[in-house]
Amino acid sequence: MGYVASVAECHLRQELTVEEAEAWRRLSREEQLSPRYRESFKQAGWAFSGSVLDVRHCPCCVYNVENLKQDPDKIAMKAAIVEFLGDDEDAIAAIFEEEGL
Repeated sequence: MGYVASVAECHLRQELTVEEAEAWRRLSREEQLSPRYRESFKQAGWAFSGSVLDVRHCPCCVYNVENLKQDPDKIAMKAAIVEFLGDDEDAIAAIFEEEGL
């Protein structure tokens, strides 16, 4: 599991039982970002697009001006990659890293 997914899981462990957080790891990307979980992440300062790997805002970004200037082309590229690769988070992470996304 990647760093962002691990951070997301740590946050969920504060909100859920250990068993519920473990079950969350096995959900599809759509289920991981269902309205219930999105609201929980939002309360903690996180925002995601179509995957927990496609972070739109994290609690640490507030203090980093560069992270606040999101490039629309990169946002579109990340969304397309997530849409194309679906639940293959290893491939998504590899491409994000290769492309500097």
